[in-house]
Order: sequence, then C-alpha cells, then structure tokens
Amino acid sequence: MLSAVQFLRSVGKDEIIDLTGKEVVVIGGGNVSMDAVRTAKRLGAKKVSILYRRRRNDMTALAAIDPDPAQYEVVEDRDSFDYIYSGEEMRLLPGRKYSKMKNRISRFQRDYGDRAEFVLLGPEDEPEILQFLDRWSSKKESDDALNRLDSEETGIREAIRFCREAEITIAGVRVNGILEAFSMGTECKETDMTVTHVEKADTELRGLYNYLEKEFLLHSYPETGLVNREDDMGLENLRRTKESMHPVRMEKKYTILERERN
Repeated sequence: MLSAVQFLRSVGKDEIIDLTGKEVVVIGGGNVSMDAVRTAKRLGAKKVSILYRRRRNDMTALAAIDPDPAQYEVVEDRDSFDYIYSGEEMRLLPGRKYSKMKNRISRFQRDYGDRAEFVLLGPEDEPEILQFLDRWSSKKESDDALNRLDSEETGIREAIRFCREAEITIAGVRVNGILEAFSMGTECKETDMTVTHVEKADTELRGLYNYLEKEFLLHSYPETGLVNREDDMGLENLRRTKESMHPVRMEKKYTILERERN
C-alpha cells in the first residue's frame, strides 16, 4: 500500500518500481490517481484497476481518462465486485438462514471456551501478526494463479505500520495465548459502512473465521449499518463462501480498456 503522490515522486526521482506482470489497484478518481494509473502501466503492470467509491460520473478526472468515449471501453469486472452485507445481521446472525454460521461459532466456543480471547492489536504487535501470517501462508494451498499472497503481505506490513494514521482497526483472536486469527478494517461514516480489508484465521480451528467476523464487528463497529467484505478475486472457493453469507447487494466495479487504434 503506497500513496499515489509518494509513488509518483519515487518514479520522478528515478527510483523505478518494477511492476512487470503485477496487478495494481489505484484508489481515487482525481488527476493524481490517473497519473498513477498511466505510470503503473508504463512500469509494466499487467492490469491496473481504478477503485472509486462514488459514481463514475462524479470522477473529477473523467475528462482526462475518457476524452473520447469511442476511444475507451468500460466493462464490468465481476471478479472485483464487492460483497455488501447488513451490519446488524452480521453482528446478530438472526433467523434460520444464518444457522450454519451460528453452529460453527457455537462449536468453536464449545471446543475452546475460555482459552480463546478477542484482542485489539496495533503496530507494536507487528511481529506477532507476521509470525501468524507466516504460519497461515505455509498451510495455504491457493488457487490464485497470480500468486497475490506475496503482494498482500507487503500491503499488510504497511497497513500495520500506519494503522493509526490511516484509522485502520486491527483485531485478532488468541487461543492458548497464541494469535490464531486477525482482521483489519476501516469505517466510512459518510456511507455508514465498514470495510474488512484483511481477514485470516487458522482453518484447522473450526468456526474460528465466523467467530472472528462476529466479534470484530461487535467490538469494533457495533452500530455501523453496512459491511463491505471486498471482492472474491475470481477464486471459486472464496466466491461460494461470500455468497453463502447472504450479501444485501453487490458493489459493481468496472475496468476501463483503451480500444486498439487502427
């Protein structure tokens, strides 16, 4: 995770960043963001996506990226759609439709009981978080052909270091005093929405993922109306999991492609 301004300054100082074959996401719709998009492409990025939280027509740099509608094609990117859930339902898990999630949480509490502790974390806990992440990665058999785990770990390290400046909440679950899960999120009060950016748990501790999800919202965001659990990256297993949690809607995203010139 790197600010667009810092990214452009580094390139301007000839501190070239090799993005060959990588996927880059630029957050924002202003001129600086568009400069970062163009620069990332010049540095060899395989794909550059623009993430913008308002409508496409609200982008201040729209004219800069789309001066001629015939020159560009805008396509829906299903693999990047965000899953939006009801905050109240994710905290309370009401009714029969959440019975599987409730059963998993009950099993985790039955198996681990007082040995499990939900805790808030900060920059001082970085070594513990990264130690857990190393264990988690060693057990993970990813179907992600692009091997994005390495890039994700780099982003997690940066997010931990600047979590207070960026108002990122980090929390986890220790079992027998050892960190076995953690989550990172932010809140946008303007849209009454929290965004869960990262969520990792040891899958061998059955029910831990669901326990973490519920406790994170109950303790960190007890009143927020909506929960954005981000996209599924086109991974089939992750897609099935997120669809089974009953999203209230999908937040569509688009990819802007430059048409080939004759």
